Amino acid sequence: MADQRRQPRISLSAPVKLSEPGSRWLLAGTALNISWGGASVRCKGLLAEAGQQVCVHLPSPDGSSISILATILRVEGDLPDCLYALRYESLDPEDERRLQQVLMTLM
Repeated sequence: MADQRRQPRISLSAPVKLSEPGSRWLLAGTALNISWGGASVRCKGLLAEAGQQVCVHLPSPDGSSISILATILRVEGDLPDCLYALRYESLDPEDERRLQQVLMTLM
């Protein structure tokens, strides 16, 4: 499969949380790479398929979290431990600014 990414990815291993939109239940995951447009996240216990939306909660340097609505592009692996390829869909201006700060620090 050809790589169709639009932005370069930064490899890392960072704790994140995933949730269904509108849900207060957060599942712990690990971001394996991240970019301006998406991330790859390993998460146990998330029962989701390609095309579904999730909220990604990334840690921010100020101790809060950056919440991003994302669409699952691809699911790899077997339940309960899957790797989710995510594309960001919606990000408020303040979270976008904080995400830029995080990515610039990692580059």
